[in-house]
Amino acid sequence: MSATKRPSTSSLRRFVCSRPYVPVAELRRRFGLEEPDAMVRISRNGSSAYIGVPAREAAKLEELWMRDELGVELSVDVRAPVVIGVFPMRIARYLVDRNASNGHGPNAPNTELMTASRIESLVTGAGASVARADAPDQLPAAGEVDLLVVDWGDREPNWGAAIAAWRDRAEEGGRPRIVLFGPHTDLASHRAARDTGLGPMRARSSFFADLPDLLAKVLPGL
Repeated sequence: MSATKRPSTSSLRRFVCSRPYVPVAELRRRFGLEEPDAMVRISRNGSSAYIGVPAREAAKLEELWMRDELGVELSVDVRAPVVIGVFPMRIARYLVDRNASNGHGPNAPNTELMTASRIESLVTGAGASVARADAPDQLPAAGEVDLLVVDWGDREPNWGAAIAAWRDRAEEGGRPRIVLFGPHTDLASHRAARDTGLGPMRARSSFFADLPDLLAKVLPGL
């Protein structure tokens, strides 16, 4: 898109809704919004965040956010709330998240939904399939899994023992890879991961950055 033809609200909506998750950097590339110093405050229901796009496009994204047509992912690496990605709320209505808050609240930003969507997108893009377990008794048969990804920050108390038992069963037929991830600031989760012997908990941001390479190593035939 040329610099003289700026995206409309509908074109932004169509692009975001065409995929499960869109990093802000991809929005800038797709629509030619390369203004290095752009950082605009957007607000919804009395709360604010900052997004690195020009003011005109920020206002359109803010409008879609306020109308619950898209959700936002906020950075956990800085104190100021900075939008690092957006996702369509039609997916949020399909995947029920009991703690959904669309960018704000104690579980912001709709972490369960966004995490599941991003993992599914990366895994299916690598040619593999995804089986989701929302409770320990839903874990798939140990011999059928090459990689078990655990959102350790959202675990329930009985997850640790269940996954350790699952790992012991899986080792009888080959050792699957287990990866834990969660908020890098959650020290209690880091300690719990270490105490269960399941390995270190990766920071959420580095987990998503490293997942494509991890999939290539675990699933070399795909």
